[in-house]
Amino acid sequence: MTAPLQAWLDGRLVPADACTIAADDPGFLWGDGVFETMLIRDGRPVALDLHLARLAASLDALDLPRPPFDLAAAVTSLAHTAPAAEHVLRLTVTARPTVLAQLRPLGERGLLRRQGLDLWTLDEVRGDTRLARHKSMAYAAQRVAARLHPAGRSPTFEGLWLDAAGFALEG
Repeated sequence: MTAPLQAWLDGRLVPADACTIAADDPGFLWGDGVFETMLIRDGRPVALDLHLARLAASLDALDLPRPPFDLAAAVTSLAHTAPAAEHVLRLTVTARPTVLAQLRPLGERGLLRRQGLDLWTLDEVRGDTRLARHKSMAYAAQRVAARLHPAGRSPTFEGLWLDAAGFALEG
């Protein structure tokens, strides 16, 4: 993964390598937070209102505090720093709340995935937990499942998580 070009941290644009997160931040310690990942095309976020609505719904559902920042302004200001190509912006809100938005080029994996995915049903079943229904920062299970899967290192690998009833939760 290419390192972020710029970042927006708690109210200000900063060089990505200047970002610091407190060692006692619940997001860093326990993955206690949520995120949204969105496409930036020509310096503008795609479907920003939908992403922010889903993020707000997750904050409410998980009883996480609303950040004291205008998240739309944060995303827009960071998106405008992107060169003309497509980029990816990840907006993360931790339980503190710390707000971090990272910008990076779409990259090889994103471009390859446009041509198609290699979809695999993962062996593990995700329980019906509150976190299973939200884009939480608790992604260790997904990362480990991909690493341990025989095809997991392929840039087109996508693991499909099922719930106990066999319904797709996420990929």
